[in-house]
Amino acid sequence: MLAINAPCTNYLPSNIPCFSMETRTCVVCKKELPLSEFNRYWPIGSETWVLNVYCKNCKKEYHRVRRFAYYKAYAKSYSQRPEVKARQSELNRSRYANDPVFREKQLAHHRKKKLENPHLYWAKRTLKRHSKNGCVIAFTPSELSSIAKKVNTCPICGRLMPWGTSLRNNNAPTIDRINNFDKMGLEDIMIICHKCNTTKQNRTFNEMYNWCQKFISFAEKRNGGMRK
Repeated sequence: MLAINAPCTNYLPSNIPCFSMETRTCVVCKKELPLSEFNRYWPIGSETWVLNVYCKNCKKEYHRVRRFAYYKAYAKSYSQRPEVKARQSELNRSRYANDPVFREKQLAHHRKKKLENPHLYWAKRTLKRHSKNGCVIAFTPSELSSIAKKVNTCPICGRLMPWGTSLRNNNAPTIDRINNFDKMGLEDIMIICHKCNTTKQNRTFNEMYNWCQKFISFAEKRNGGMRK
């Protein structure tokens, strides 16, 4: 016959206090509870049942936390799959076009992010656009954001670049690849205004310098000298 009603000292570790034969203390919540609040199990090599050292509620909470952590990690890895990201993007575009409530919610979210941290918002949007164009990004948006916080004016024309405004006006900050490599590194980029970046286009610094020299020569011949 199984010794289920044996004294608690038979299955209770020496370091766990026992107040009576009908109660014991949970090692997690430190509450004195009846023996019915503890699950029992049959250890390998044992001749009797053994009660757990933590109560049923603590065990339930333990498994709930573990399940949540597992599902969270699985959902994160699942959402990063290319086919899942493409399907979700297509679904979001469809909802954005056909659902005015969803569209307003997305716009409000972007406005909030832009106001909270305009430099980081700009960095994420800019790098995402370059990544879609086939560029390999060798730095994070946070690193680009830390550089952007130090730039207030265009280093070429001196225009003031307002952060948090439209990304397509002449004064808007943009990333220029100095040597137009497919791989973008922090040493090969600079932040200039949209108009200067449009003028430079895909030229390198040497190509841009030669183009400026040709333009000056053309202007001098056409106008009889440079205008002040």
